[in-house]
Amino acid sequence: MMRLFSNVLYVVGPDDAAPALARAISLMREEGATLTLVSVVETMVSGSPSGTFHDELAEAFNALRHKRLDHLKLVAAGVPDGIETVCEVMDGRAYMEIIKRVQLYRHDLVVATVSEDGSPANRLFVSEDMQLLRKCPCPLLLLKRASVGAFASVMAAVDFDHADLLNTEEAGHHLNDDIVDLAVVIADQDKSDLHIANVFTVPGEGAMIAGWIPMAPENLSDYAGRCEAAASEMLDQLVQASETRLDLDLFASNRIKTHIVKGRARAEIPALADTLGTDLIVMGTIGRVGIPGFLIGNTAETILGAIDCSVLALKPDGFESPVSPG
Repeated sequence: MMRLFSNVLYVVGPDDAAPALARAISLMREEGATLTLVSVVETMVSGSPSGTFHDELAEAFNALRHKRLDHLKLVAAGVPDGIETVCEVMDGRAYMEIIKRVQLYRHDLVVATVSEDGSPANRLFVSEDMQLLRKCPCPLLLLKRASVGAFASVMAAVDFDHADLLNTEEAGHHLNDDIVDLAVVIADQDKSDLHIANVFTVPGEGAMIAGWIPMAPENLSDYAGRCEAAASEMLDQLVQASETRLDLDLFASNRIKTHIVKGRARAEIPALADTLGTDLIVMGTIGRVGIPGFLIGNTAETILGAIDCSVLALKPDGFESPVSPG
């Protein structure tokens, strides 16, 4: 079985269960891999009152660190032989310390669990999670605490530029390749259904419908059809290229389905995930590299704020986190 990651950072929560650890291990290489288990304790507020109260507070924080370290060692005891384990308790703001460690130690995957915050909107991801999703430079797997076992349904959400739809021969697919490959590996391991989805729009369609760009209705329909056909062709190419690279049993099954949907990704991806009963979405969180930490629009964050499943988020090659490792 293929393992993709060799230097995994697992952010251990106070009540993480064995299935979450098993999920992290399932994505690691079989030999020469390191699993680092970390817990982050908030730094004691500077300027705290001096004297007895300060000493008691410092002692309480120190006791918490020792308790967290003991918990990490207990979790590490469940790691199979052959995987090197490191346990560390860090002080500071959780997402900042995690990202700094990723950069200093070159972790290639971060795994953490999240839980519903109970709000009326039923948002799964809260502030710290969103900061990680925006700024963590390596792949980030956020597991919904209630379902960290095997996934029954996995979705790979890929995105194509408008230019790609009009010139498929020169389309750049590096991030999409990574998204599909990771989704394939996970679906193959879990014997789950894999749905590879693209939501496309027709460039200039609104202006054409409004009459700002003159076009006969039949020509507009043909133009939209060509955009859909181009998206379908690129999706097929992604699947075929992944099969060539990976050659896994999943490709010989009938568990891979592709979906081409016309509309806006921020609405259609969560709707499709809900319809399919998706347990995990694999997706990119920024569109293009350029400004460190910059999101092209807020489509990815809108999607992440609307879904109720685990997510594996990837950044394109060359992404630079705005968090300094120093």
